[in-house]
Amino acid sequence: MDKKKQHKILIIGDLMLDKYIEGEVSRISPEAPVPVVHKQKEYYRLGGAANVIGNVVDLNCSAIPLEL
Repeated sequence: MDKKKQHKILIIGDLMLDKYIEGEVSRISPEAPVPVVHKQKEYYRLGGAANVIGNVVDLNCSAIPLEL
């Protein structure tokens, strides 16, 4: 029976949570050159070092986070 060695990986960086907003753009704002979005969907995903940790865990390795 083969024993797989569990790899431990140190992740150094900022843990972030990214926010995504999806919707329809109907016009450009008259106050600034930015689109006016009518929000239809909003969701969150891991960002920064947290995204790397998620990927490492998906590879069946142990992730050790270190935020400075």
